[in-house]
Amino acid sequence: MSKSATQLLNELMQSGHDVQYDEYTCGGHSVSSPQYGCRVWVNQIVRGTANNRPSKREAKKIAALMAAESLLLI
Repeated sequence: MSKSATQLLNELMQSGHDVQYDEYTCGGHSVSSPQYGCRVWVNQIVRGTANNRPSKREAKKIAALMAAESLLLI
């Protein structure tokens, strides 16, 4: 079973790297159907971004995947 992108980023953090998730609500959407976004910062550099997702969980998952791919962890 392969590891998820968030698991890979957690391992990276445990090895001494700074990994931060910046979750936010995207503007311009209705209260009844909010949209979410997330940025993943690795060592103070944005490595993954997801916008206009229906849930915080999905936004974090996609941003983490982009970050892991940009760092060649996947």
